Amino acid sequence: MSQRARILVADDEAHVRKFLVDALAVQGYEVERASDGQEALQLFRKTPFDMVITDLRMPRMDGLTLLKALHEEDPTVLVVVITGYGTVEDAVEAIQNGAFNFLSKPVSLRQLYEVVRKGMEHRRYLLEEAEVLPYMSKELGFEIPSDRKFIPGIASSILRNLEDMRYPLNPNDRFTIPLAVDEALLNAIEHGNRNDPDKKVRVTCRITEEWVEISVEDEGEGFDPDSIPDPTTPEQMTATRGRGLFLIRHYMDEVRFNEKGNKITMLKYNRRIRPGS
Repeated sequence: MSQRARILVADDEAHVRKFLVDALAVQGYEVERASDGQEALQLFRKTPFDMVITDLRMPRMDGLTLLKALHEEDPTVLVVVITGYGTVEDAVEAIQNGAFNFLSKPVSLRQLYEVVRKGMEHRRYLLEEAEVLPYMSKELGFEIPSDRKFIPGIASSILRNLEDMRYPLNPNDRFTIPLAVDEALLNAIEHGNRNDPDKKVRVTCRITEEWVEISVEDEGEGFDPDSIPDPTTPEQMTATRGRGLFLIRHYMDEVRFNEKGNKITMLKYNRRIRPGS
């Protein structure tokens, strides 16, 4: 980063704020301060920051709520949380929700500088990577027998490739995309190929900057997806037919079939590009 990196410090304890701000300013960072999460979010909305260092326990808006709000504003901002003594569980929860790292009170200069240094290196990498993101594309292909044992491996392989390519996934996507793949494969094996071991299921996955497209095709006779009853109606609540497709349509942003009805294509859009998806 050619310009001075900007850091926002949010903590309700004045002496902690002063310590962090002074320590970071000495290192050449441009630093702003906030006394709680709500004030920090207001400052962030006015001007961008490369990193936000926030206490987890603050009045008006706590650090975890701030973390989630910041990533809605800018998914690339690095958030470092500060935990009190003996509250590592809070830090783990924050990291699971997208925090880059954590600091433990009392914060030492060595710990602070190391975490910030690593964060800025990571931030620089993300910004450089963003320049080539529009040209990113990857395709995966599988052809498997009609056997349910292959389902978990394909779903996890697709998720792993998304993570390796640093595709923007929110916590919910990490569950819903594999679940949609599971349901589509199960339908192809059991209903399309009718568990015939001689029939194959073909899976393709294309990852681009704008979306992830996953297709599952069986060798069965196909079906009319419009003929599947709505499983949410009272008379269908105890039925199993149609539940898989119902879940897929709710897990993914777009679902379509080929004319024969033996191939389903599911899309999940990049929310950084299409926020309303």
